[in-house]
Amino acid sequence: MQLKEKDEKISCLSRMLQTADSDIHELTEKLFQEAYNMVNKEKAKVELSEKLQMESKMKVYVLQAEADALKLLISTSGVGFDLIQNSPSPLPHMKKQNRPFFGRLFGYSDKATYQEPAFPGVDPGSSNTE
Repeated sequence: MQLKEKDEKISCLSRMLQTADSDIHELTEKLFQEAYNMVNKEKAKVELSEKLQMESKMKVYVLQAEADALKLLISTSGVGFDLIQNSPSPLPHMKKQNRPFFGRLFGYSDKATYQEPAFPGVDPGSSNTE
Protein backbone atom coordinates (compact mmCIF):
# COMPACT_ATOMS: atom_id res chain seq x y z
CA MET A 1 0.00 0.00 0.00
CA GLN A 2 2.74 2.41 0.81
CA LEU A 3 4.30 1.90 -2.57
CA LYS A 4 1.05 2.74 -4.34
CA GLU A 5 0.62 5.90 -2.25
CA LYS A 6 4.18 6.94 -3.02
CA ASP A 7 3.60 6.36 -6.76
CA GLU A 8 0.45 8.50 -6.64
CA LYS A 9 2.28 11.20 -4.72
CA ILE A 10 5.17 11.09 -7.22
CA SER A 11 2.71 11.23 -10.12
CA CYS A 12 0.90 14.20 -8.55
CA LEU A 13 4.16 16.03 -7.90
CA SER A 14 5.32 15.28 -11.44
CA ARG A 15 2.14 16.83 -12.89
CA MET A 16 2.57 19.88 -10.65
CA LEU A 17 6.17 20.19 -11.82
CA GLN A 18 5.12 19.96 -15.49
CA THR A 19 2.35 22.54 -14.94
CA ALA A 20 4.74 24.90 -13.16
CA ASP A 21 7.35 24.40 -15.89
CA SER A 22 4.85 25.14 -18.69
CA ASP A 23 3.57 28.20 -16.79
CA ILE A 24 7.13 29.50 -16.37
CA HIS A 25 7.83 28.88 -20.06
CA GLU A 26 4.62 30.71 -21.07
CA LEU A 27 5.31 33.67 -18.76
CA THR A 28 8.90 33.93 -20.00
CA GLU A 29 7.69 34.00 -23.60
CA LYS A 30 5.13 36.71 -22.80
CA LEU A 31 7.76 38.72 -20.93
CA PHE A 32 10.15 38.68 -23.90
CA GLN A 33 7.35 39.57 -26.33
CA GLU A 34 6.37 42.53 -24.16
CA ALA A 35 10.00 43.65 -23.87
CA TYR A 36 10.38 43.39 -27.65
CA ASN A 37 7.23 45.49 -28.17
CA MET A 38 8.45 48.11 -25.67
CA VAL A 39 11.82 48.38 -27.42
CA ASN A 40 10.13 48.76 -30.82
CA LYS A 41 7.81 51.49 -29.50
CA GLU A 42 10.75 53.38 -28.00
CA LYS A 43 12.72 53.08 -31.25
CA ALA A 44 9.73 54.52 -33.13
CA LYS A 45 9.53 57.40 -30.65
CA VAL A 46 13.25 58.09 -31.04
CA GLU A 47 12.95 58.05 -34.84
CA LEU A 48 9.98 60.43 -34.70
CA SER A 49 11.83 62.73 -32.31
CA GLU A 50 14.88 62.77 -34.56
CA LYS A 51 12.70 63.52 -37.59
CA LEU A 52 10.95 66.37 -35.78
CA GLN A 53 14.28 67.70 -34.58
CA MET A 54 15.64 67.68 -38.13
CA GLU A 55 12.52 69.45 -39.41
CA SER A 56 12.87 72.05 -36.66
CA LYS A 57 16.52 72.59 -37.53
CA MET A 58 15.55 73.06 -41.18
CA LYS A 59 12.87 75.59 -40.20
CA VAL A 60 15.41 77.47 -38.09
CA TYR A 61 17.84 77.42 -41.00
CA VAL A 62 15.21 78.76 -43.40
CA LEU A 63 14.06 81.42 -40.95
CA GLN A 64 17.65 82.46 -40.31
CA ALA A 65 18.25 82.74 -44.05
CA GLU A 66 15.08 84.82 -44.41
CA ALA A 67 16.15 87.05 -41.52
CA ASP A 68 19.58 87.51 -43.10
CA ALA A 69 17.96 88.34 -46.43
CA LEU A 70 15.71 90.90 -44.73
CA LYS A 71 18.69 92.43 -42.94
CA LEU A 72 20.48 92.69 -46.28
CA LEU A 73 17.40 94.22 -47.87
CA ILE A 74 17.10 96.77 -45.09
CA SER A 75 20.82 97.60 -45.12
CA THR A 76 20.69 98.21 -48.88
CA SER A 77 17.39 100.12 -48.87
CA GLY A 78 18.19 102.18 -51.99
CA VAL A 79 19.41 99.26 -54.07
CA GLY A 80 16.63 97.69 -56.10
CA PHE A 81 14.10 100.35 -55.14
CA ASP A 82 14.64 102.14 -58.45
CA LEU A 83 14.14 98.84 -60.24
CA ILE A 84 10.79 98.43 -58.51
CA GLN A 85 9.81 102.00 -59.38
CA ASN A 86 10.72 101.70 -63.07
CA SER A 87 9.57 98.16 -63.78
CA PRO A 88 6.18 97.51 -65.36
CA SER A 89 3.59 96.91 -62.69
CA PRO A 90 2.34 93.34 -62.29
CA LEU A 91 -0.92 94.92 -61.17
CA PRO A 92 -1.78 97.57 -63.80
CA HIS A 93 -4.65 99.00 -61.75
CA MET A 94 -2.24 100.04 -58.99
CA LYS A 95 -0.55 103.40 -59.48
CA LYS A 96 3.14 103.64 -58.60
CA GLN A 97 3.88 106.47 -56.26
CA ASN A 98 7.00 107.97 -54.78
CA ARG A 99 6.58 106.73 -51.26
CA PRO A 100 8.47 104.24 -49.14
CA PHE A 101 8.16 100.57 -49.96
CA PHE A 102 6.45 99.71 -46.66
CA GLY A 103 4.08 102.60 -47.19
CA ARG A 104 2.99 101.07 -50.49
CA LEU A 105 2.91 97.67 -48.89
CA PHE A 106 0.60 98.75 -46.06
CA GLY A 107 -1.49 101.12 -48.16
CA TYR A 108 -0.57 104.58 -46.88
CA SER A 109 -2.31 107.09 -49.15
CA ASP A 110 0.47 109.60 -49.73
CA LYS A 111 3.95 110.58 -48.62
CA ALA A 112 2.68 113.45 -46.48
CA THR A 113 0.59 111.17 -44.27
CA TYR A 114 3.24 108.46 -43.99
CA GLN A 115 5.50 108.64 -40.96
CA GLU A 116 8.42 106.43 -40.17
CA PRO A 117 7.77 104.34 -37.05
CA ALA A 118 9.59 105.67 -34.02
CA PHE A 119 11.90 103.28 -32.24
CA PRO A 120 13.23 104.59 -28.94
CA GLY A 121 17.01 104.82 -28.83
CA VAL A 122 17.49 104.22 -32.57
CA ASP A 123 18.86 106.94 -34.81
CA PRO A 124 16.79 106.83 -38.04
CA GLY A 125 19.81 107.90 -40.11
CA SER A 126 22.07 105.06 -38.98
CA SER A 127 21.92 101.58 -40.44
CA ASN A 128 22.15 98.94 -37.76
CA THR A 129 22.93 95.63 -39.43
CA GLU A 130 24.36 93.07 -37.06
